Amino acid sequence: MHADSSRTAGRALLALCALLVALAALHAGGGRARADHPGPGAFWGLPPQGDAVGVVVTTETASPGALVAALRAAGCDPMSIAAVARGQLRAYVPGAPAFVNARFPSVVAGGTQVALRCREQLPAAVDPENAAYVVEGEELRLAGGRLEVPFEPGSASTTVTELGSHRSYGDLDGDGALDAAAALVQNAGGSGTFHYLAVSPGGPGGPGPTVFLGDRVWVERVAIAHGRVSVSYLDRGFSDPMASAPTIPVSRQFALEQGALVELGSGACEAPALADAGSFVIVTAPASGSEVLGRFTVSGCSRTFESNVNWRLLDRGGAELAAGHAAGGGVDGPGRFLFTVEYDVAERQIGRLEVFEVDASEGEGLPPPLETITLILR
Repeated sequence: MHADSSRTAGRALLALCALLVALAALHAGGGRARADHPGPGAFWGLPPQGDAVGVVVTTETASPGALVAALRAAGCDPMSIAAVARGQLRAYVPGAPAFVNARFPSVVAGGTQVALRCREQLPAAVDPENAAYVVEGEELRLAGGRLEVPFEPGSASTTVTELGSHRSYGDLDGDGALDAAAALVQNAGGSGTFHYLAVSPGGPGGPGPTVFLGDRVWVERVAIAHGRVSVSYLDRGFSDPMASAPTIPVSRQFALEQGALVELGSGACEAPALADAGSFVIVTAPASGSEVLGRFTVSGCSRTFESNVNWRLLDRGGAELAAGHAAGGGVDGPGRFLFTVEYDVAERQIGRLEVFEVDASEGEGLPPPLETITLILR
């Protein structure tokens, strides 16, 4: 029986390898791979469980050893990995003598499809299926990738939170430990199905941060590469009915900073022209037109009097929903700011986020900087 299962797994591996060769042929001539310097292993996809065979895709250029180390940290001890190089299938056996792996590339480029078979499941250094996440300000701990809790105490209705199939592994914060990113889905029993980007940090630390993506969107890819996590998904226009299929492609990129997911904008603080500029406020995230759900993080760059950055969130009628202040750049030059907004609205609507400097000159100088971001509030 064991021999039969081994032969079956072997045939599956050969079939996957043949598929890799075919895919490589289809993409031949589509441009050279990006010549990145080798870094830590990073990939997207689900490592196979048990004695199964699977495929992952590298997201950073790395040595075979670094890729194997990342797979082990994700819970898979690879018996072997295989990839197409120069039109031919090459195999790499971890721990084998150098001559066995001599034909395998010394560097695996980002975007390479790798077939692998796990010898056994290892205790994962980072386990997104059994981790805690902060969703809309509430800490939720998944077990086996799922959590079901009563909608209210004593209620028969439940809120179900599940980890999606889109996963990626890599080092997000530069601490040398593998981190995981995934799509998280939450349903409270109604028509809404809320999708989030979630990160489970490796090593010591608290619960992982999440960012709301949308209601009933279609997540296509989550990938960690070069210290950033990107997510691609399909969404709808504001006037499109929720029953319609999402068709608008959206791509967003985030960094993990101070335990929060910070959306990356234009790199405003690095703009040379701002070094000698006067007072200003620039919001880099969220972008105008973004949809938010009760809680969101705002990041940007500023240079204001005493480094004070003020903000307020207004509903469609102009009533103030929330307000506060943060610290940015000041007399020493431009600096980044970061703050979190929490609010509550009865229905989906257009709102405005104003980020500004209070006029300390009492009208005698130039008008103080003000940036207004239009958001879809839920």
